Amino acid sequence: MGVALYTDLGRSVDVDVQDYTGELLDLIAGIEQQEITLTSDTEVDDIIINVANTASLSAGSYLFLNEDGRTYESRILSTTATTITLNDPLDYAYTTAAVGYGALQNLNVNGSVTAQTAFIRPAAGVKWHITRMLVEIVDNADMNDTLFGGIPALTNGVLFRISNGVTKNLFSVRDNGDFALRSFDANYSEAGNPGLGLTAFRVRKTFTRSGAVIELDGKEGGETADQLEVIIRDDLTALSRFNVIFQGHVVTE
Repeated sequence: MGVALYTDLGRSVDVDVQDYTGELLDLIAGIEQQEITLTSDTEVDDIIINVANTASLSAGSYLFLNEDGRTYESRILSTTATTITLNDPLDYAYTTAAVGYGALQNLNVNGSVTAQTAFIRPAAGVKWHITRMLVEIVDNADMNDTLFGGIPALTNGVLFRISNGVTKNLFSVRDNGDFALRSFDANYSEAGNPGLGLTAFRVRKTFTRSGAVIELDGKEGGETADQLEVIIRDDLTALSRFNVIFQGHVVTE
């Protein structure tokens, strides 16, 4: 299947997307809380890792590690001053050279005064092709297309943006209807808690249905890595949950 590869503002090249056997990506867009430095090498299946500090982290935050083209993420179960206990065992022996950070997964934050940015970003020397985005909003309220989740339509909206040397706004959404209009499919449902009043709105946007994939280049030599961003510019704290996941694969030359 031939598609256009988005590489920069106003520039694209044709690529062929075929059955792919490289590393798949299923990446949570998180708001960075602090950088993470491993103080000792790890082994596959470790769930406790040694780090320089955990000052801004707590149970429920997420840990992200990148090294040698490998990507790992897991919910944090607990911390001490210099250790992190992870929910999921490591699937790679990360070393002290790994690039890591801790982040908030739940994007129900207040960005009305200072915008809050969640992102995904490859490590230096790694390229990602992002093909799909999944969104979930959970709220203890009825929902319809004129609301954002179950709260009133946003004043500024959530902005989706590529930053790769050129800043490119993809689109913004102020309400559920905007999400549905921009996406392949969207639906409302109970959020798995019958009787508790929680309702969910879920969206799937597949970029390849628009004839393109999004390339993120980790770059090398001190250049700033590409990012795919979710920018919160309103107060979303009344929502129970707002999560964004990007899917794709690591590019192999």
